[in-house]
Amino acid sequence: AGGAAVLRLMIAEPARGLFHRAVVQSGLGRDEATPVFRARDGRPSLEERGVAFATGLGLVDPTAEQLRAIPAERLLTPAPSFYGGDLLVIDGYDGGGLVDEDVEPAFAAGLQAPVPLIIGTNSAEFWWMKPSDLSPYGEIDDALTPGERAAFLNAYGGEDGYDAHVVSDLAFNEPARQLARLHARAGHPTFLYRFDVVAAAMPEPHAGATHASERPYVFDNLSASSWAVEDRDQRAATAMADYWTTFAATGNPNGGGRPAWPEYRAMPGQLLMFSNDGSAAAPVPFANRLDLIEAFYAHAEMRGGRGLDGPGAELVPQGVLVRIAGAGGGIDHVDDLFLQPVPDDGEVGTAVGLA
Repeated sequence: AGGAAVLRLMIAEPARGLFHRAVVQSGLGRDEATPVFRARDGRPSLEERGVAFATGLGLVDPTAEQLRAIPAERLLTPAPSFYGGDLLVIDGYDGGGLVDEDVEPAFAAGLQAPVPLIIGTNSAEFWWMKPSDLSPYGEIDDALTPGERAAFLNAYGGEDGYDAHVVSDLAFNEPARQLARLHARAGHPTFLYRFDVVAAAMPEPHAGATHASERPYVFDNLSASSWAVEDRDQRAATAMADYWTTFAATGNPNGGGRPAWPEYRAMPGQLLMFSNDGSAAAPVPFANRLDLIEAFYAHAEMRGGRGLDGPGAELVPQGVLVRIAGAGGGIDHVDDLFLQPVPDDGEVGTAVGLA
């Protein structure tokens, strides 16, 4: 929740000037918030959801005292979900609220706080979640076309790799890279990371660092670890705490003889990898998979109602090359579009060409 909350502060105009650095650890980024008082894309507002919840408990026109008396366990059944519209809020429209927009569109429009940013994810965020799960996270890939799904399966090396990694890539890894790109494009210092430190005693049945497992390392507080740690874990914790505290003090995590952390404006496509072997600059892992996801999000957005107007360049999502099928570039349906990410060469622009 902390990373998602920081992203909301980044796009909340009333919070401007109240902080001077931002750190987003596994903060999502492509999620859609729920407006308080109006429906969105056919989904009920938070007010409507609350009325339905109370009605389901037999409360019609309840008093505040009756609502406060609802057992906390009932509020947590089913468990709230960031991707289920339960926890992220849009409370204003066209200005006037704390949060008026979703995170990725706000960053794309350059509306985020102009502060140095550390942003990153863990290597096995939601390893236990599968795209076939009956949950909001399991539904993220439901909009894949057959062609997109075939390309995804190829990129992930088959069904097993897809099941193991696609939810984490959809919810965390691609959005973090996208926000890093957009923040750097806006001219702000940006530092992307991937955390892949795994204690030898970690008993979970997966490879990689699970969601939130970086926190004892960032705060150099390994006594809070759920399992035994070794000297290499302490070295990682010391390094991460030093990077984070230097960033908090100066806006740049580098210094102190530590391996250089690439600044995304100068070195797009590069991040700092924290692994059991130490910290080192490296290319963004599995960029080919993230490229497909970036194109999927853009394609899904246009299928959802953002059609092309005229040549359409202003409506094509940033960083996507659109090839328009058909003689003369006529578009009868959005499925005539084939989207390909633009190479991460430092320029995040839009190209439109006729196939």
